[in-house]
Amino acid sequence: MNIFSADMLRSGSWHIQAGLSALLGWREEILLPLGSGHQEQNVDAIKTNLLAPKGEYIFGGHHVAYPETVGMMQAFGMKPMITVRNIYDTVVSIREKLDKGDVMPGLWVPQTWQSWDEEQKYEWLANNAVPFQLKLFCSWWQYPGEKLWNRYHEFYANQKEGFHRILRYYQIEPRHPELMQEVTTRQNINFNVGIAGRGEKLPRDIRDIIDSQIYSWGKELGRAIRDNLS
Repeated sequence: MNIFSADMLRSGSWHIQAGLSALLGWREEILLPLGSGHQEQNVDAIKTNLLAPKGEYIFGGHHVAYPETVGMMQAFGMKPMITVRNIYDTVVSIREKLDKGDVMPGLWVPQTWQSWDEEQKYEWLANNAVPFQLKLFCSWWQYPGEKLWNRYHEFYANQKEGFHRILRYYQIEPRHPELMQEVTTRQNINFNVGIAGRGEKLPRDIRDIIDSQIYSWGKELGRAIRDNLS
């Protein structure tokens, strides 16, 4: 048995995967890119073939449901968990992460970033980070197989129940249930973890850019995006 987690950027997934690893006594494995430019969007075929048969790994990353990824996942009987967050909140969180000089998977940030004002940064993210977030979400929304939606605001409103819900989905009993209190209260390096509604501070024109991208996915997918990411 393995856990396969496909995560939006800034969705709180690292904390969740580390917590599961501690509760289960499993190993975390962030898969490396498959092909130039994909970053964490696809899985590494060689690494997966070596590790997946052993079991007890948490395969986590910003995986889009490309055919290669889905085929690799299904070949080893892995069910996906998709961790998502309010699309507007992620823009604020990504901006803060980049302001600290950190690297974000899938984003090539201009060298002049630090000299930009807040409006310029948000506009750039609305046009460059949001498309990836929507692509990841829509790819898994249309995936016909069994899946678990792990929503940021629900998980962090009750972490204990959030972890138990994931374990029930994978039908796994924790080896170290005594660590639940520590796992759900441990300090996280992501200082805004668990805070919902931060995207409300975005300027109206930035929200309009994001909304126009949501509408571009069509009526059905646009409704799914709004229902799950806003």
